[in-house]
Amino acid sequence: MTPKNDRKAYGNSLAENVAITLMNGKCICYSHREYCGMGLIYEDEVFYYCEVTDGCNFWEQQSFPNKKAFVSWLAKQSDYTMSRAEEKGISEFYVNNQCLTKDRLRNPAEWIEKAEHIGVGKLGDR
Repeated sequence: MTPKNDRKAYGNSLAENVAITLMNGKCICYSHREYCGMGLIYEDEVFYYCEVTDGCNFWEQQSFPNKKAFVSWLAKQSDYTMSRAEEKGISEFYVNNQCLTKDRLRNPAEWIEKAEHIGVGKLGDR
């Protein structure tokens, strides 16, 4: 599959807004059985970019120790980079499959409250 996603970077304004939303107790993910794509969550003062399963299990792909590091990373991302098209060693199944996009990050309906049963695990713990 060849992604045709926008390569324009998200920029600081969107990245700042996402960080604030995460810090205010929201997370972004699809919520259904099995593979739910990629999501973002803020837990124990750390920002996480995660693979999500079953709508509540966030599996750490990358972590950022503070807001500045997270915003710097997210501002440089684009729909293309978030499509997972250039991620090494993954199956075609994951490319453009429930990935984060600018439209999703901007849409309040895509965000959910971080509930107690939602949390981050390490990929090696699965």
